[in-house]
This record gives sequence, structure tokens and C-alpha cells, in this order.
Amino acid sequence: MEIKAKKTIKDLPKVERPREKLMQYGPEKLSNSELLAILLRSGKKGENVIELANKILKRFSKDELPNLTFNDLKDYSGLGPAKACEIVATKEDIKELKQDIDGLRETVQSLVVSVDGLVKAIDDLKTE
Repeated sequence: MEIKAKKTIKDLPKVERPREKLMQYGPEKLSNSELLAILLRSGKKGENVIELANKILKRFSKDELPNLTFNDLKDYSGLGPAKACEIVATKEDIKELKQDIDGLRETVQSLVVSVDGLVKAIDDLKTE
């Protein structure tokens, strides 16, 4: 659900503001532009943060987003170096978290295989 943005976030009813919406309903109820708007925190003159987030998401494809670098973002109108750093750092945190989850998944799968083998060995001993 896209929000028809007004001039500033403060002009929106509180229930339509991204942070308040997240606190009330949880992150799963927010659009990608609202989630990005929370990360960005502010827009630029004449463009509120939701409008800025929408423009960024329209400018970069889903395939491009995970690979964006600081240099890709720093000169984007409305971002600058600080916001570009925050986006890249958040993206890196997510990448590392995914790697940790993948590692845990492999460990659990290996343990399941080991337990299955142990159970089979015990069953074989019982039948002897």
C-alpha cells in the first residue's frame, strides 16, 4: 500500500507515519518504501522521506538493490554520504545475518543426519 505523500511527514495523520505505523502494527505491515523511509529518517527540501524512498526504489531494480555501493548512493539527490553509509552498513548487517543463518541451517541439518544415523545404529543393536 503506497501512501500519497504530502509535503512533510508531520502533515500525515500519525497512523500513516512510517515509525508510528511500525510501532502500532509491526514491520510486516509496512511497504518497502515505508521501511526505507524509517532508515532514511528525513527527506529533502520539497520531498518528504516517503517520496524520497519511493524514488530510490523506483530508480534501482530489485536486482540492483543488494549490490549498491557507497559510491552508487552518495551522490543520489537527497541522500548524501551519511545516509549512503547507513544504507550500505544496514545492507552489510543483513548480508552477515543471512550468512549466520545459513551456517546455522547447515549445522542443524548435519546434526539431524547424525541423530538419524545414531537412532538407526541403536535400532540395529536392539534387533541383534
